[in-house]
Amino acid sequence: MTLTFKQNITNTIIPPVDDKDLREFLSLHNFQKPIKIEITPKPLCKINDCHNNVIKYISKYGGERVIGYYILKEVGKSNFVGVTHSVVKKGEKYIDITPTTHSECNNVFIPTNDSELSVSRFEYYDNHLSYEYYHMQSNP
Repeated sequence: MTLTFKQNITNTIIPPVDDKDLREFLSLHNFQKPIKIEITPKPLCKINDCHNNVIKYISKYGGERVIGYYILKEVGKSNFVGVTHSVVKKGEKYIDITPTTHSECNNVFIPTNDSELSVSRFEYYDNHLSYEYYHMQSNP
């Protein structure tokens, strides 16, 4: 898979789940309600490999894979980045098992009804929403 995207948003934070700008953006674009999820890295899970981490974890311990976006907000602005992310759902509890490189203990996660990956991320910049899609490379 090849990812190509012009990144406009750089200085980001994980916003509070009740962030006013986030709620307005999600409502305007028909996204589901955001969920605050505790990051609980599990042994053998790799950084930046959430989709595989979740698939392997569920095959061993059970649960359901939920695909969605973790959300980042540009500091001091109403711009957002949503990065496709997989988490585990056990009963009503969502668990983010993938280790991170940041010091936050929680992610803001927006579940989708997707069962396959097509969008790798979105950017909401200057009131414009754009998507980056996964592209399959042909094998030589």
